[in-house]
Amino acid sequence: MVCEKFPMSSGEEIEIKTEDEFFYNIDNYCCVFEVRFTDFHSKVMFDNPISASKCHNLVNDVLNNGRIVSADSFTITMTNIDYRVYEMFYTWEKMEIGKFYRYKADYLPTEFVDAVLTFYEDKTRLKGIIEKAVEYLHQKENVNSCYGMAVTDILRDLVVMDGYEWIVDRHGVGIQPTTGMSENEIKAMLTEHPDYKISLWSLSKADREKEIDKYNKNPQRFLFYPWGIFVTSYARRNILSGVLACGVDYIYSDTDSIKILNADKHAEYFKEYNADVSKRLEMACAYHGFDVSRIRPKTIKGKEKPLGVWDDDGSYLMFKTLGAKRYMYLSDDYNDKTGKVERNLHTTVAGSNKKKTAEYLRNTYGKYYAFYKFTNDLRVPAGSSGRTTSYYTDYETSGTVTDYQGVKGSFHEMSSVHVEQTEYNLSITDAYIKYFLGVQISGESEP
Repeated sequence: MVCEKFPMSSGEEIEIKTEDEFFYNIDNYCCVFEVRFTDFHSKVMFDNPISASKCHNLVNDVLNNGRIVSADSFTITMTNIDYRVYEMFYTWEKMEIGKFYRYKADYLPTEFVDAVLTFYEDKTRLKGIIEKAVEYLHQKENVNSCYGMAVTDILRDLVVMDGYEWIVDRHGVGIQPTTGMSENEIKAMLTEHPDYKISLWSLSKADREKEIDKYNKNPQRFLFYPWGIFVTSYARRNILSGVLACGVDYIYSDTDSIKILNADKHAEYFKEYNADVSKRLEMACAYHGFDVSRIRPKTIKGKEKPLGVWDDDGSYLMFKTLGAKRYMYLSDDYNDKTGKVERNLHTTVAGSNKKKTAEYLRNTYGKYYAFYKFTNDLRVPAGSSGRTTSYYTDYETSGTVTDYQGVKGSFHEMSSVHVEQTEYNLSITDAYIKYFLGVQISGESEP
């Protein structure tokens, strides 16, 4: 958001007639457009950036954990930044351009960039100060919200009370009754059984153009939805440049990190990348009139934390992944309290608690054998997973309860919720397993 160029005008719809026109526009404007690819294939084996969930009309697709390896054809909406990434990872026989919008490209408003840098500076200076933990979290949330606010859905869900229950009406489009019956059939049934309580509502569509126009003309609005789209495009381009540079040594990536083998072989890439991004940040500071020290704030210990660069987080002794947000590793960590280096097992498994799951695996199987047990169908019992399930009671209840000190109390509630600990079962889709076994099955968009 500080150093890149973003859409800074109204979108202009144009018709792309030639290949030269296409490349002129994507090289000189911020562009958002639809593309239909035919005879589409991955160039590399180590990563596939396009998610099938973002595509339409997929034909004979082969997927790698939900991402496209190849397909006979599909349609996708992308930015010009996305296109430059995809051409590095894929090849195709034919590309057809649909609707195409272009915007003038420029830096974000100085006032907005100033706020982003202020939040980043404050977050950096407050990190590690125990008595400032709350203030640190606030500034961290502020930094994150600069992006989050930009991509907040303009067309919100409508929640309507019809007399019997709350109904979530997505973008003003009525939802059919769960019974699958038509409105006339339900009315006939209610006539025959007047004591039945069945929700009825009319099907209608919200005026989307009116809602968007209302949003755009709101004098309190200071953000532009396309800014958020391009933040995502730039971030993915940056992380994928590291993936591509490391090639077959690349193992796993997250939103802001990559895990690789033979790090020394790729030191030059990280050095050149950091130099380039630092230069572009300095150019942005010069444009906005900011002191360059703002892109390199210091921690409480005096360590510089430059914005936007790769940092070496050290090495793992062992690492294993079962897909996105499912991995574990063993590392030697320095303990600030004891002053000693300790060998610790760490896990990241979406849907479970990191610390509790790692503790369970370590205590049950040991630090090393846990890697062999970390596999498909792994079960982490209730109490060790950090996972909970909520049960809702939508009727009147009363009774007595005894708290942990043995004190009894009475209750009378019209509705309530019971939360209890539950187990976690790790499972991998058959399509993903077959892909890694070398069995490429087409047409498996839905696992």
